[in-house]
Amino acid sequence: MIGIYYFKDGARLKQELQYLIDHNVVKGGEYQLPDALRRLTEAGVAFKPGTVDEWLDCGNKEVTVETNQRVLEHDLAAGCLQNHATEIIDSIVIQPCYIGPNVRIERSIVGPHVSLGDGTVLSDVHIKNAIVGQKTNLSQVQLSGAMIGSSATYSGRSKDLSLGDFSSVHE
Repeated sequence: MIGIYYFKDGARLKQELQYLIDHNVVKGGEYQLPDALRRLTEAGVAFKPGTVDEWLDCGNKEVTVETNQRVLEHDLAAGCLQNHATEIIDSIVIQPCYIGPNVRIERSIVGPHVSLGDGTVLSDVHIKNAIVGQKTNLSQVQLSGAMIGSSATYSGRSKDLSLGDFSSVHE
């Protein structure tokens, strides 16, 4: 079960989930969606499976960055990639990239395959194939294959980096 569902009759699903709660139908310490789906099937509700053309994982940094790359390529090809940067000063952006609102980029090269969250600031940065959260400050660094959390600060050595939210590293 890959976790993507569409129900035409959400009220009926809600009724089955409530049944599980009311009758304490618990497996492994939790209510199980397959139990509600099984009850719907037994009541004659037909399900039509969709097709999955490609599975894009987000289980670790490497595959998350790779998934970001594929999504950016798809969005660029579909014409729905939007960039909202507030200020790009003496910098180059190589598409595909997603640049959130209120982003400031100074003396930097961004891309390809970079996503920058709202309020992020880059100064003297060369970054490619990376994901950067919101309100993060990066300066004087080259990054490739990086995943940086929100409200983080990093400056220093060039590297393939994974940095969590609210982290601050100056090398």
